[in-house]
Amino acid sequence: EYCARNASTDGKNIVFHAGGELYHYDVAAGKASVIPVTFHSPRVQQNRKFVDAAKFLEDVDIHPAGHSLALTVRGKSFTMPFWEDAPVQQGERDGVRYRLVRWLNDGRRVAMISDDGGEEALEIHYADDSRAFVRFDAVDLGRALDMKLSPKNDQALIVNQRKEVILVDLNTKKRHVLD
Repeated sequence: EYCARNASTDGKNIVFHAGGELYHYDVAAGKASVIPVTFHSPRVQQNRKFVDAAKFLEDVDIHPAGHSLALTVRGKSFTMPFWEDAPVQQGERDGVRYRLVRWLNDGRRVAMISDDGGEEALEIHYADDSRAFVRFDAVDLGRALDMKLSPKNDQALIVNQRKEVILVDLNTKKRHVLD
């Protein structure tokens, strides 16, 4: 059924693979048989892995009061105080990639770009998870390349791959293309 590949011989036997199986062909007998292969693996690639976050750091933003960080590591968003407590993951634990995490002016919420559902959109999360996050699905942002937040108002300035500068009012969920 399949082509013989990578054949190797000693003059009396031929070993080859075909269709995902390894075969032995006895030239004298004119018969091929499957060579059973049992592969024992600890499946380390499926195990949980702890990595040095500094090697995978994508983005960092400092809290408005200067006591905490919002950061993106390996597509996950976190908030973290400098000296006390542990980092807290924002958003879904798995299956969603986050980018451009930024503190909002009140210091209680973070804005980020999420690819949940297959399309990127702006999301606002409460750092303490006290309320459900808000997703801006109806706001066409394109692919956000950079985001800056107003230090005084609930507004985001986003630059996208279309070279547009977009102002998003986070209260009304309206966008204005500035340039």
